[in-house]
Amino acid sequence: MNILVLGGSRFFGKRLVQQLVKDGHDVTVATRGQRGLDSLGGKVFQTIVDRSDLNAMKLAFGGRPFDVVYDQLGFTPQDARIAAEVFVGRIRRFVFTSSMAVYDSSEEVLSERAFDPHAYSLDLTKDSYSYKEGKRQAEAYFYQYAPFPVAAVRPPFVISSDDDYTGRFAFHVGKLLNREPISLAGSADVSFVAADELAAFMNDIGTKSDYVGPINASNTGWMDTERLTRTIADLLGATPIFADAAEEKSPYCIGETLRLSNELARSIGYAFQPLESVIERLIREMKEQGGQ
Repeated sequence: MNILVLGGSRFFGKRLVQQLVKDGHDVTVATRGQRGLDSLGGKVFQTIVDRSDLNAMKLAFGGRPFDVVYDQLGFTPQDARIAAEVFVGRIRRFVFTSSMAVYDSSEEVLSERAFDPHAYSLDLTKDSYSYKEGKRQAEAYFYQYAPFPVAAVRPPFVISSDDDYTGRFAFHVGKLLNREPISLAGSADVSFVAADELAAFMNDIGTKSDYVGPINASNTGWMDTERLTRTIADLLGATPIFADAAEEKSPYCIGETLRLSNELARSIGYAFQPLESVIERLIREMKEQGGQ
């Protein structure tokens, strides 16, 4: 297949590109030019483009057909509208990286029905949006106006052992190894997904499936910050220290309960691993890497 990835130079996007190349696809990666792609290898072509500039996008891709487009740089309804204008009649499928953030905090397990982009009020008048509202608005535009099939993948917090540029998972490992306190302020159950599993899922959704619609991409289970920290501590042989100091607040303490269901993904044939098994694997990998 001929595939375009908007983004894809780091973290799970980079892993996605590596899997696509391994599967024999011809891959074009479009970035803002902030980092190179030398380590990707294979049939990868890089182009630099401003994702939010309609004319730049038309110049780069307006005359090129693709089987699948992955969009990891779309954050607003304007971005969605640009994609619709640029790729109309030129692609078979569009895979949008959305987010767990589209959901409101809830004590219920959140299925995809908890946020319906088809019925959401679209607002293209703003100059800027919060991350949450931007993703909601982008989904709303795609599902109300896109002239091609769209799958919107909704991942929660993405975790890995070595390439998480946010440093959120490593934060907990470092605090435990250094015997430093972690604040539980704002702790609540949230979902997680391993970066490699997310990349594999997105590969499958785009190239091996005809699924259309929003879909959660989450490991099975969820944890609040205390349970997560104690789980990591047990694997490290460390003793957690909890405190109320704001400067020590866990980056996973967002004050919202977001427990994602992965039943829909399972129903179309994809099985995510249990969260506890993933954490055990990541800590083992970190030990083997010698970095922690």
